[in-house]
Amino acid sequence: MSVMQAEAPPVTDHIPYKLRLMEPRDSATYKELMANSPETGLVTVQVIFKEDPYEMLMQRRIGQVVIVAEAPDGTVVGSAAADARPIWFEGQPVQAVHLHSLLVHPDYRRRGVATALVQWRARWAREHYGENVLIFAEIHPDSVASFKNAQKWATGFSTPRESGFIPIRQRPPVAMRGLTVREAVEDDYHSIVEALNEYNHDVNFTRYVTSDRLHRNLEPIHGQVFRHRYVAVRDGQIVGGAVLSQHDPSVETRIIRAPFMNRLVARLAGMIHTDDVIMGGELDGIWYKPGHADDTHYLIEYLRYRAYPEARGLNITVTNPKSWEAVQISHWMPHTIQSVAYLRPPKLLPYKEDKK
Repeated sequence: MSVMQAEAPPVTDHIPYKLRLMEPRDSATYKELMANSPETGLVTVQVIFKEDPYEMLMQRRIGQVVIVAEAPDGTVVGSAAADARPIWFEGQPVQAVHLHSLLVHPDYRRRGVATALVQWRARWAREHYGENVLIFAEIHPDSVASFKNAQKWATGFSTPRESGFIPIRQRPPVAMRGLTVREAVEDDYHSIVEALNEYNHDVNFTRYVTSDRLHRNLEPIHGQVFRHRYVAVRDGQIVGGAVLSQHDPSVETRIIRAPFMNRLVARLAGMIHTDDVIMGGELDGIWYKPGHADDTHYLIEYLRYRAYPEARGLNITVTNPKSWEAVQISHWMPHTIQSVAYLRPPKLLPYKEDKK
């Protein structure tokens, strides 16, 4: 979700808010806040929880902190989240904190809620990781309010992240000689970690991968595994990979507003139905070794087939521009672009993996 919501009519009366950690009792008001505060930008998306939001948020992002803004009358009028992660920045792995999932109720925008939520999370990041932690967030470039809010705390804007819709395949792709694609197993993890970090090391704000984080990324939720990591293998060597995620039935995502072409492509791709509910999986974590973009392209085509019939379309996310060579879809097709706003510390804090 964006760092701030779209522009609202000017309001000058700031009122005192109580910022605190989210508690189980906030689930009902958080669900209402999500329904009333759709993600905005060129494409407006509304997310509706079908299960308890508190339990879902605590399970899906280990190490995440979620805070709420409570008005004097006890109403929850805003919320935001942050989680610590190692990322690649200027060619080295550094400790960072990702600010995300900022929500402000439409009736309370332009009253200092978003600014207060950003300041609380920045203070939390420094208290837990020191003054030299790198802080960043993704924002929608077409949202004026997003940039205005980010300009209050960010020292720079960087690499865009892109996502778009692609249809599934109802038939498998023609096999490539000498290439095998399969789901990754435990013995593959060391090779995947090394290859992913080599692939991402020169692209800012891509994830620095560890075996532990690789495991946690694929852990089951409520006993069900939604994310599956696949690899492309040639001559006994892993040469590429990607992650296929199934649609999560505990969440309903609906397109509220979108340009005609974006909505049309989403319908043709099978991502949305007549009621504008997004029904599909996700394809991300795309990488390949030098000279093996075509092998990973075959893997992507296989996963488009693998997703059928549970999904009718896939949302594909690209954080490393090199991945487009493997995706090989028309880059002109409608897609969403997010920029990265960041607060660069005086001295970068190198990431040190806990070996325990």
